[in-house]
Amino acid sequence: MNQLAKLIKSFLIMSVLIISVGCVSAKSAPPRVCEIRESVWCVYYGPIEIINQLSKTAEYRSVWTVRGDLQPDKPFIILEPRGCRVGLSDVVDLVSFDKQFKWTDKYWNRAVVRLKSDKSCDLELLTPSEDDEIQEAFSNSLGLIQACNTSNCDGPVLGEKILNLRDRLEAKKSSGGVVK
Repeated sequence: MNQLAKLIKSFLIMSVLIISVGCVSAKSAPPRVCEIRESVWCVYYGPIEIINQLSKTAEYRSVWTVRGDLQPDKPFIILEPRGCRVGLSDVVDLVSFDKQFKWTDKYWNRAVVRLKSDKSCDLELLTPSEDDEIQEAFSNSLGLIQACNTSNCDGPVLGEKILNLRDRLEAKKSSGGVVK
């Protein structure tokens, strides 16, 4: 019995040490850095390729193609309207979510995310629709996008926020309710 007590005591001490070290390292972790910084949003440093093309339509200012290192053959697309270059984000709301949105002769999952309450910045975020796990696509790609509600770009990460809002939106749609 004495051996068991010593083992439990050692385990508890090691657990406290591991938790303490984890807390210290989490506090001292360097801040995430924006690779692409717009006034209202940013893409964190981490993608292996980011391409910005000026849009050929009046609806969007830019079309961003972002490739990550986990699935470089499956980029995600950011359709940026003109109002996203002025001011800061004052809201993060999921306006709509479509599982089969056709764009450039391909089907995509599309999340339209409002970043300004005056509706001038509704980013459209497209991820490949052939992904079995939409959550994997969001966590691997949309986790790189952050709303900028201060000059330091301290807003929420869109991927986390979108998943929560998307689940609420789909639940409200299926029940015939209104999304808030």
